[in-house]
Amino acid sequence: MRRKGRSQRVRPPLGLLLPFFLLYALFWLVPLVQGLRLSLFDESIYGGGVFVGGANYAALLRDPRFALALFNTTFYALGVLLTVVPLGFALALLLGRAPEPLRRVCQFFLLLPSLSAPAALAIFFLLAFNGPDGLLNRLVLLPLGLPVVNWLQDPWAVRSALVIQGVLRWTGLTAFLLAAGLTGIPRVYSEMARLEGATSFQRVRYLTLPLLRPLLAFVALFLVFDAFVLFDGAYVLLRGSGGVADAGLLLVTYSYQSAFSFGDLGYAAAMSYTLAPLLVLFTWLFVRFREARTRR
Repeated sequence: MRRKGRSQRVRPPLGLLLPFFLLYALFWLVPLVQGLRLSLFDESIYGGGVFVGGANYAALLRDPRFALALFNTTFYALGVLLTVVPLGFALALLLGRAPEPLRRVCQFFLLLPSLSAPAALAIFFLLAFNGPDGLLNRLVLLPLGLPVVNWLQDPWAVRSALVIQGVLRWTGLTAFLLAAGLTGIPRVYSEMARLEGATSFQRVRYLTLPLLRPLLAFVALFLVFDAFVLFDGAYVLLRGSGGVADAGLLLVTYSYQSAFSFGDLGYAAAMSYTLAPLLVLFTWLFVRFREARTRR
């Protein structure tokens, strides 16, 4: 019997991937191309359509509501990012030191807000921010002797309410992800640093944070991308509007209003496609900043 000098190369069954690519083209590429075409037309929900080229995109630059929606979305993204990441990291450190049974129970309750339906969660927040008699005022501010806040009647309170909603939704998931990352760091590193005389703060600052940097970058990008596609929470909380003085008007909410309230499908499509280069630019700046920090 003749021996084979080398094993035969097995060709991957590319035909098995054909259904995936067909569904990918049907449910992603076709709507993407159709939406881009729609953004170049002055098309109404009631029919008709005239090719206008980049007129819809030019109109966005002159639209004060679009500028306000961009500001509100950026405010929400920064507020959630700068709050959730530190809180999630602190909770992850606490989870790492908790006993195993208690840790599992805490992780379950921390994950509940992120696993809940956004619309159902928004109804709970509607009760929490419902004027002077809301749960947040009754259960938190009044017992602490703080003044009552009419959350949905003041522009900055509306923006803060959206940020609080995002923080309560994503802090638990962030803590869960970072706690999982902490389990991947060998304990020998921390023990060696402790034997060298490093304090707990120094071990966290110079050991844990650098090793978790890729995971922290992923969490940061996830929070920013989620902020720019937020719809359910803001729509239910503000009852389909932008709130007082459009303080809660986000980009996706304004795009939805333009399409289904004002009937301007072309303008709404142009607004949606404006988000893509903004997110690509942010991702590029974030990666360049992270690479510059890594080289130091």
